[in-house]
Amino acid sequence: MHDTVYKKWKKETIASADATFNVGTKARAKRKNAIFSEVKMHFRRMLVILLNTLCGNTVFYVMIGTLNRLLPNRPIRSIFLFYSVNEAYLRTMIYPWYAPIVKWRPGLGQIIKQRSYFCLSFGITANERDYYDPANKSRLLKLYRDVDRIRRIVGAEQMTFSGVLPSIFVARGIMKEEDSVENKNTVKAIVKAVCRASKTEFLLDNCPIAILGARGFIGHSVVSLLLSQGRDVYPVDVNDNSRFPEYLIGQSLIVLNITKREALREYIPLLWKEVILVNEVYPEPSETELRMLRQRGIRCYHISGIVGKAIPKFLRAYRGAIPCCASYVPDDSFDVVLTKLV
Repeated sequence: MHDTVYKKWKKETIASADATFNVGTKARAKRKNAIFSEVKMHFRRMLVILLNTLCGNTVFYVMIGTLNRLLPNRPIRSIFLFYSVNEAYLRTMIYPWYAPIVKWRPGLGQIIKQRSYFCLSFGITANERDYYDPANKSRLLKLYRDVDRIRRIVGAEQMTFSGVLPSIFVARGIMKEEDSVENKNTVKAIVKAVCRASKTEFLLDNCPIAILGARGFIGHSVVSLLLSQGRDVYPVDVNDNSRFPEYLIGQSLIVLNITKREALREYIPLLWKEVILVNEVYPEPSETELRMLRQRGIRCYHISGIVGKAIPKFLRAYRGAIPCCASYVPDDSFDVVLTKLV
């Protein structure tokens, strides 16, 4: 009797000790990973400041421009200006005390390589609230001219802008819509990504496509290109009651999300399990949105961008790619990075 009790006590004690050891090991590994991530973040922040300090001046641009013109085929083909719509992402790239310094002043933050071509990527910390403010029109005009000045000095062929900046420039009369390189590049990449998702999911070539944001700056061009390819396209907008055709419920449908980043959550309750969601909006769907999609059995792909490399690297769902709007695509010989999230 006592032997049985003792053996049971010994077994439980050993099991408890093992469990405590495993918990302690996992906790130490978690702390180690957290420290490593923190060090990497500080290194990335310091690299951005170093690049901006050493390279953010006319002398550097003249030197790079001279070299670019001397080398065969001018390897630096593009200048790209980006900003972060996500404060958490911004903090991984910039120290809070440094952010006001580069709010409207383009600072060299990345070097992008796509095939045999290079792009100098500049960043600012102004955000969409600043861009929509009519009081900042003169700042926007100066920003556009500053980037164009860098492009001309460096001898690059094109300049592109991220997020809503191209549409803001068009709305403010700073740029014409037909001059938007990022619009053309992004549209081609989106359509190629939709075709990729369709083949991956073994959908028919004539599978209908519903487009969230079909009337937007990028959206109407995507609609035009898909229609020219003979695709069955449905513009969808909750605000004007243009919803998914009821007769499609229960059938295969590609839903392309190119609307505002906050809007996806409104549309998810309207979807059904046969839907394939292809997201182009930055940032990628949140954990809450992904959980909602899983609950409804909806598969979700995110267009990470076009195949390319960047120093420092892009993070999270953009790892291994460069943004579509930062790409140099003089022809259709490029490939997209499509990441399955759900």
